[in-house]
Amino acid sequence: MVCNLIRKGQSKHCTAQGRIAIREQLVALARAGRSVESLAREYERCAATIHDWVKQAGVDDDERDDRLTSADMEELRQLRKDVR
Repeated sequence: MVCNLIRKGQSKHCTAQGRIAIREQLVALARAGRSVESLAREYERCAATIHDWVKQAGVDDDERDDRLTSADMEELRQLRKDVR
């Protein structure tokens, strides 16, 4: 079950795909001008987490270069796992 945005007071149980979809939707809302703080209150997420999602989306979309992309982080995780 993929879930839509979960507002305050609704169940937070959904699949990994649902969590990714929620993250993408919150990032889109933040980029469209909604304040992260209002999104955090409405959807019961930590504002710092949403800020981090927006920053990471910027890196992945080549809008920022101050951290590793998600693909680079996954590659690094896999390499570290292989070394162990």
